[in-house]
Amino acid sequence: MSTFLGPIHYMMYDKIRRQEDFCTYLLETAASEKMREKIRSRLEKSCGPSECEPLEQVIDTGNIHGWIQKRIDRAESRLALSVRLLTEEAGVSMEDLKQHAFTFGTHSAFEKDTSPEEAFKIYNTVFLDGMPCDRINEITEQSGSAIAWRRTRCVHRQYWDNGGADINDYYALRSAWIQGMFSGSNLCFDDNGKLYRITRKVNNVQH
Repeated sequence: MSTFLGPIHYMMYDKIRRQEDFCTYLLETAASEKMREKIRSRLEKSCGPSECEPLEQVIDTGNIHGWIQKRIDRAESRLALSVRLLTEEAGVSMEDLKQHAFTFGTHSAFEKDTSPEEAFKIYNTVFLDGMPCDRINEITEQSGSAIAWRRTRCVHRQYWDNGGADINDYYALRSAWIQGMFSGSNLCFDDNGKLYRITRKVNNVQH
Protein backbone atom coordinates (compact mmCIF):
# COMPACT_ATOMS: atom_id res chain seq x y z
CA MET A 1 0.00 0.00 0.00
CA SER A 2 1.09 3.58 -0.64
CA THR A 3 2.01 6.26 1.87
CA PHE A 4 -0.94 8.40 0.73
CA LEU A 5 -4.62 7.77 1.35
CA GLY A 6 -6.36 6.46 -1.75
CA PRO A 7 -9.54 4.56 -2.73
CA ILE A 8 -8.07 1.20 -1.65
CA HIS A 9 -7.59 2.46 1.92
CA TYR A 10 -11.16 3.72 2.15
CA MET A 11 -12.40 0.40 0.77
CA MET A 12 -10.42 -1.52 3.39
CA TYR A 13 -11.73 0.71 6.18
CA ASP A 14 -15.30 0.19 4.91
CA LYS A 15 -14.78 -3.58 4.97
CA ILE A 16 -13.45 -3.41 8.52
CA ARG A 17 -16.38 -1.28 9.66
CA ARG A 18 -18.87 -3.55 7.90
CA GLN A 19 -17.53 -6.56 9.79
CA GLU A 20 -17.77 -4.53 13.01
CA ASP A 21 -21.38 -3.73 12.07
CA PHE A 22 -22.04 -7.43 11.51
CA CYS A 23 -20.60 -8.25 14.92
CA THR A 24 -22.73 -5.54 16.55
CA TYR A 25 -25.85 -6.77 14.74
CA LEU A 26 -25.38 -10.31 16.03
CA LEU A 27 -24.98 -9.02 19.58
CA GLU A 28 -28.01 -6.73 19.41
CA THR A 29 -30.36 -9.25 17.81
CA ALA A 30 -29.26 -12.48 19.48
CA ALA A 31 -28.43 -11.59 23.09
CA SER A 32 -30.31 -10.09 26.03
CA GLU A 33 -29.41 -6.56 27.10
CA LYS A 34 -27.58 -7.84 30.17
CA MET A 35 -25.57 -10.34 28.15
CA ARG A 36 -24.81 -7.75 25.45
CA GLU A 37 -23.23 -5.45 28.01
CA LYS A 38 -21.22 -8.32 29.45
CA ILE A 39 -19.92 -9.34 26.03
CA ARG A 40 -19.17 -5.75 25.02
CA SER A 41 -17.11 -5.34 28.18
CA ARG A 42 -15.15 -8.50 27.35
CA LEU A 43 -14.58 -7.29 23.79
CA GLU A 44 -13.30 -3.91 24.92
CA LYS A 45 -10.93 -5.54 27.39
CA SER A 46 -9.65 -8.25 25.05
CA CYS A 47 -9.71 -6.55 21.65
CA GLY A 48 -10.05 -2.83 22.19
CA PRO A 49 -12.81 -0.50 20.98
CA SER A 50 -14.15 -0.34 17.44
CA GLU A 51 -13.93 2.93 15.51
CA CYS A 52 -16.60 4.80 13.57
CA GLU A 53 -14.87 8.10 12.83
CA PRO A 54 -13.97 9.04 9.23
CA LEU A 55 -10.76 7.35 8.13
CA GLU A 56 -8.81 10.57 7.57
CA GLN A 57 -9.46 11.59 11.18
CA VAL A 58 -8.10 8.43 12.80
CA ILE A 59 -5.53 6.78 10.53
CA ASP A 60 -1.79 7.05 11.17
CA THR A 61 -0.63 8.52 7.85
CA GLY A 62 2.94 7.68 8.76
CA ASN A 63 2.10 3.95 8.88
CA ILE A 64 -1.01 3.40 6.76
CA HIS A 65 -0.44 -0.31 6.08
CA GLY A 66 0.35 -1.13 9.70
CA TRP A 67 -2.62 0.86 10.99
CA ILE A 68 -5.06 -0.93 8.69
CA GLN A 69 -3.58 -4.33 9.52
CA LYS A 70 -4.10 -3.70 13.23
CA ARG A 71 -7.75 -2.78 12.59
CA ILE A 72 -8.20 -5.96 10.58
CA ASP A 73 -6.72 -7.95 13.47
CA ARG A 74 -9.09 -6.25 15.90
CA ALA A 75 -12.21 -6.72 13.78
CA GLU A 76 -11.43 -10.39 13.17
CA SER A 77 -10.69 -11.02 16.85
CA ARG A 78 -13.86 -9.23 17.98
CA LEU A 79 -16.07 -11.33 15.72
CA ALA A 80 -14.47 -14.61 16.78
CA LEU A 81 -14.76 -13.79 20.48
CA SER A 82 -18.32 -12.48 20.07
CA VAL A 83 -19.53 -15.69 18.43
CA ARG A 84 -17.82 -17.86 21.04
CA LEU A 85 -19.35 -15.89 23.92
CA LEU A 86 -22.78 -15.83 22.28
CA THR A 87 -22.82 -19.61 21.84
CA GLU A 88 -21.00 -20.68 25.00
CA GLU A 89 -22.12 -18.12 27.58
CA ALA A 90 -25.33 -16.61 26.18
CA GLY A 91 -26.60 -20.00 25.00
CA VAL A 92 -27.45 -18.80 21.49
CA SER A 93 -27.54 -21.61 18.94
CA MET A 94 -25.63 -21.45 15.68
CA GLU A 95 -28.90 -21.93 13.84
CA ASP A 96 -30.23 -18.73 15.39
CA LEU A 97 -27.00 -16.88 14.62
CA LYS A 98 -27.13 -18.05 11.01
CA GLN A 99 -30.68 -16.73 10.70
CA HIS A 100 -29.56 -13.36 12.03
CA ALA A 101 -26.61 -13.41 9.61
CA PHE A 102 -28.97 -14.12 6.71
CA THR A 103 -31.19 -11.21 7.74
CA PHE A 104 -28.16 -8.94 7.96
CA GLY A 105 -27.30 -9.92 4.40
CA THR A 106 -30.77 -9.01 3.14
CA HIS A 107 -30.17 -5.42 4.29
CA SER A 108 -27.66 -5.08 1.43
CA ALA A 109 -29.23 -7.52 -1.02
CA PHE A 110 -28.28 -7.44 -4.68
CA GLU A 111 -30.66 -5.90 -7.18
CA LYS A 112 -32.61 -8.43 -9.22
CA ASP A 113 -30.73 -7.63 -12.44
CA THR A 114 -27.20 -7.69 -10.94
CA SER A 115 -24.77 -9.57 -13.17
CA PRO A 116 -22.38 -12.25 -11.85
CA GLU A 117 -19.41 -9.95 -12.51
CA GLU A 118 -21.05 -7.04 -10.68
CA ALA A 119 -21.94 -9.32 -7.77
CA PHE A 120 -18.35 -10.52 -7.49
CA LYS A 121 -17.04 -6.95 -7.47
CA ILE A 122 -19.47 -6.05 -4.68
CA TYR A 123 -18.57 -9.25 -2.80
CA ASN A 124 -14.93 -8.15 -2.83
CA THR A 125 -15.82 -4.77 -1.34
CA VAL A 126 -17.91 -6.32 1.45
CA PHE A 127 -16.01 -9.23 2.95
CA LEU A 128 -12.81 -8.82 4.90
CA ASP A 129 -10.24 -11.22 3.44
CA GLY A 130 -6.96 -9.81 4.62
CA MET A 131 -5.08 -7.16 2.67
CA PRO A 132 -5.35 -6.75 -1.11
CA CYS A 133 -1.73 -7.94 -1.38
CA ASP A 134 -2.81 -11.28 0.15
CA ARG A 135 -4.70 -12.09 -3.09
CA ILE A 136 -7.13 -14.43 -1.38
CA ASN A 137 -9.74 -14.64 -4.15
CA GLU A 138 -8.36 -15.90 -7.46
CA ILE A 139 -10.73 -15.95 -10.47
CA THR A 140 -10.84 -19.32 -12.27
CA GLU A 141 -13.76 -18.77 -14.67
CA GLN A 142 -15.47 -15.71 -16.10
CA SER A 143 -18.24 -15.32 -18.68
CA GLY A 144 -21.41 -13.34 -19.15
CA SER A 145 -23.44 -15.87 -17.18
CA ALA A 146 -20.99 -17.01 -14.51
CA ILE A 147 -17.90 -16.17 -12.52
CA ALA A 148 -15.92 -18.55 -10.31
CA TRP A 149 -12.96 -18.17 -8.00
CA ARG A 150 -10.96 -20.09 -5.45
CA ARG A 151 -9.86 -19.13 -1.97
CA THR A 152 -6.09 -19.42 -2.00
CA ARG A 153 -5.84 -19.73 1.80
CA CYS A 154 -7.72 -18.97 5.00
CA VAL A 155 -6.72 -15.71 6.67
CA HIS A 156 -9.35 -16.04 9.41
CA ARG A 157 -8.41 -19.25 11.23
CA GLN A 158 -5.64 -17.68 13.30
CA TYR A 159 -8.11 -15.30 14.95
CA TRP A 160 -10.66 -17.99 15.68
CA ASP A 161 -8.02 -20.37 17.00
CA ASN A 162 -6.56 -17.64 19.22
CA GLY A 163 -10.03 -16.79 20.52
CA GLY A 164 -10.88 -20.41 21.29
CA ALA A 165 -13.60 -20.35 18.65
CA ASP A 166 -14.52 -22.73 15.82
CA ILE A 167 -13.48 -21.56 12.35
CA ASN A 168 -16.38 -23.59 10.92
CA ASP A 169 -18.74 -21.20 12.70
CA TYR A 170 -17.15 -18.29 10.84
CA TYR A 171 -17.75 -19.85 7.45
CA ALA A 172 -21.29 -20.91 8.39
CA LEU A 173 -22.17 -17.33 9.38
CA ARG A 174 -20.44 -15.88 6.35
CA SER A 175 -22.35 -18.26 4.07
CA ALA A 176 -25.66 -17.24 5.65
CA TRP A 177 -24.75 -13.56 5.27
CA ILE A 178 -23.94 -14.14 1.58
CA GLN A 179 -27.16 -16.08 0.96
CA GLY A 180 -29.06 -13.13 2.42
CA MET A 181 -27.35 -10.80 -0.06
CA PHE A 182 -28.32 -13.05 -2.98
CA SER A 183 -31.87 -13.72 -1.76
CA GLY A 184 -33.61 -11.14 -3.96
CA SER A 185 -31.49 -11.52 -7.08
CA ASN A 186 -31.57 -13.70 -10.18
CA LEU A 187 -28.24 -15.20 -9.17
CA CYS A 188 -27.11 -18.40 -7.48
CA PHE A 189 -24.12 -18.55 -5.17
CA ASP A 190 -22.39 -21.93 -4.79
CA ASP A 191 -19.80 -22.60 -2.12
CA ASN A 192 -17.95 -25.86 -1.63
CA GLY A 193 -15.47 -24.57 0.93
CA LYS A 194 -12.64 -23.31 -1.24
CA LEU A 195 -14.29 -22.91 -4.65
CA TYR A 196 -17.05 -20.37 -5.23
CA ARG A 197 -19.31 -19.68 -8.20
CA ILE A 198 -21.95 -17.11 -9.08
CA THR A 199 -24.31 -17.97 -11.91
CA ARG A 200 -27.39 -16.47 -13.48
CA LYS A 201 -30.79 -18.07 -13.06
CA VAL A 202 -32.75 -18.61 -16.25
CA ASN A 203 -36.48 -19.08 -15.63
CA ASN A 204 -35.58 -19.73 -11.98
CA VAL A 205 -33.19 -22.47 -13.03
CA GLN A 206 -29.45 -22.18 -12.43
CA HIS A 207 -27.59 -21.60 -15.73
